[in-house]
Amino acid sequence: MILLGGDSKVESARGALVTGHEISHALREHSREQVSQAIAAQTAIGIGAALFGLGESSADLANAGYEALIATGFSRIDSAWIRG
Repeated sequence: MILLGGDSKVESARGALVTGHEISHALREHSREQVSQAIAAQTAIGIGAALFGLGESSADLANAGYEALIATGFSRIDSAWIRG
């Protein structure tokens, strides 16, 4: 960050604004990735259920299992990565 002189509180506020802005970009990309993974999983589950002749309730159960076991694991992994 280039400081042009002046009030250090103003410069600190600008720095916080830029940091917050960059964090929002990272969170937006993270959310997009999670949505893409969920869509891919739901599609795969739907195709698998159709190929094996399973009913909609079986696909719903598989989706619930994905959400409970795998999708929450992604959140923990991603959170650990963000914390460093």
